[in-house]
Amino acid sequence: MSPPLHAHRLRQVVMKVILPGGTGQLGTILARALHGAGHQVVILNRRPAAAPWRTVSWDERTVGTCAAELEGADAVINAACVTIHSS
Repeated sequence: MSPPLHAHRLRQVVMKVILPGGTGQLGTILARALHGAGHQVVILNRRPAAAPWRTVSWDERTVGTCAAELEGADAVINAACVTIHSS
């Protein structure tokens, strides 16, 4: 006879999730939810700011920093965009 379903413990899988441009509204919501669920969150941004998760300076024209952060990543959610200012 197998134990009741509630007796089984689910093993939590911790993912490394990269969020390019993750300091905007969408990225912040995603980062907060993923970090709160125990995942490793890395924000790539041109102007990193202090946050409960890792933020890394990212120059979208060079591959170096970005490539190193992508190593071992389980997911990349691209939240980067170009802001267009009206003149």
